[in-house]
Amino acid sequence: MGLNLEVQAPNSWKDLFKCTEDFLTAAVFSRLSYLTDDQFFRILEEACDLDCGSVGQLAEIHFWPSWSKENEEDVGKSRIEPDVYLKFENLNIIIEAKYGSEQVTRQVKNEITAFFDYHFEFDTSDKVIFIAVGGDSSSIPGQVEIPSIDREVKCFTCGWADLLEALYLEKDIPATLFDDLTEIFKWFGYQRRTWLKSLAAEDLKSVIEFEVSLESLSVPLLRKKRDCWLFDIVSYCVESPDICSNSIKDLAEFGN
Repeated sequence: MGLNLEVQAPNSWKDLFKCTEDFLTAAVFSRLSYLTDDQFFRILEEACDLDCGSVGQLAEIHFWPSWSKENEEDVGKSRIEPDVYLKFENLNIIIEAKYGSEQVTRQVKNEITAFFDYHFEFDTSDKVIFIAVGGDSSSIPGQVEIPSIDREVKCFTCGWADLLEALYLEKDIPATLFDDLTEIFKWFGYQRRTWLKSLAAEDLKSVIEFEVSLESLSVPLLRKKRDCWLFDIVSYCVESPDICSNSIKDLAEFGN
């Protein structure tokens, strides 16, 4: 009797990879590494509020490096895999990325300890920091102590949305690369919001005067948008009723 296995093929590569933090991590950080070294670090610096000074050129980038908990001579020891390791001339960055899950303090400490155990010939005067990207990072300490080598490693946190915002703030990014990165963020539900109050006068009028058909908008859609543009439209129409068109005011009242 033959074995009958039924496998449902994904509708697209997007469906296959969506919601996997490894794909998000590799897609974002590999593309960020295509930027100039200064641009790459400025994005990290802005997103994570770093205070590391000059870091020099990016010498290495590794995804899921495998580090032993002890030095290389202890071949029987278990191994630790952070998501990304960045080696700049004057700074080493260990990155643990999460998507929809919690950052765990024990994992952070293990990865930092494994870094020093694996790089047992490491110059202890070199700078090392840890960055927790995404997930709930509320429990991550500001620094981790490594008593065995008398070191303290600073820990920073940022969200994927922070990286996206920093990407928008960085200038002179090649258009194709910028579009590629923003599309990846969009796949995973991260888009930059432009609030009405931040628009220039002419752009604002264009938005306000745009005709919105209530018949084409379902109630679930309005509910989904309540935390985005809807409340901002409501508040702006209250403050500037002379600019709002009737259709926008009707929409605001309908969703309020």
